[in-house]
Amino acid sequence: MMILYRSSGCLAAARQGHPPGSVKLLAHGDWVREQMSARGETTLDELCVALAERGIEVHRATVGRFLHRLGLSNKKSLKASEQRRPEIAKARDLWINRRKRFFNKALSRLIFIDETSTNTRLTKRTGWSAKGRRFAAYAPFGKWKTQTFIAGLRCHGLTAPWIVDAPMNSRIFETWIEAQLVPTLSAGDIVILDNVGFHKSWKAEQLVKAKGAWFLFLPPYSPDLNPIEMAFSKLKALLRKRAARSFDAISKALGDIISLFSINECQNFFKAAGYEAE
Repeated sequence: MMILYRSSGCLAAARQGHPPGSVKLLAHGDWVREQMSARGETTLDELCVALAERGIEVHRATVGRFLHRLGLSNKKSLKASEQRRPEIAKARDLWINRRKRFFNKALSRLIFIDETSTNTRLTKRTGWSAKGRRFAAYAPFGKWKTQTFIAGLRCHGLTAPWIVDAPMNSRIFETWIEAQLVPTLSAGDIVILDNVGFHKSWKAEQLVKAKGAWFLFLPPYSPDLNPIEMAFSKLKALLRKRAARSFDAISKALGDIISLFSINECQNFFKAAGYEAE
């Protein structure tokens, strides 16, 4: 004890083991940040190999902790490579830097349209069971049906929801426009759609314009600019929980689920896609 006191000036026990690996990495923080900025898909093992080539031997767990200390997190958004094509990049730039400024001043006028498929074999994706055993869920593998759900998203909720027991096509889309969407429109509304073929209907466009509303298409390959994509993600997750096994059961489940979308939640969908009231 006296030797410890004379050598260190205190009686506190010294830290045991080797210095933490992240200490070795401190001098290489800028290099690590640069590597991850240039190649974000680099794995921890690959980064360990690259560090070893620089003479730094560290465990992958140490590298992971160090990345968090640098303010980095492991997440990824998959985007269409077509967005890099000059004509599409130009269209996206026009939408984001010019049209969005107008849209943000008329947020309550925006109506984003999309469709999603449903079927009678949906189940929850995971389940709990004892270790070493998989949870067994059951769904029809023989006879099951696919339906199409179509709706519009406003900043205060879903509008004109409709389900049809068939795949979507131009005729069904035009019927939905005429019977479901048009009665909800007012002059000055802005109907926004993606570039799928059956959306490019002259009849549908004329029906919308007859109400004094706009009929616009998003830039190609730009689901990130359509907030209804996020709404449908929630809708499908909730529909899986219901495990509906008939068209009528799915219709009822969708009716219940639609009422769960709050104004605040819909506004957050808009905000996440870049549309926010000024």
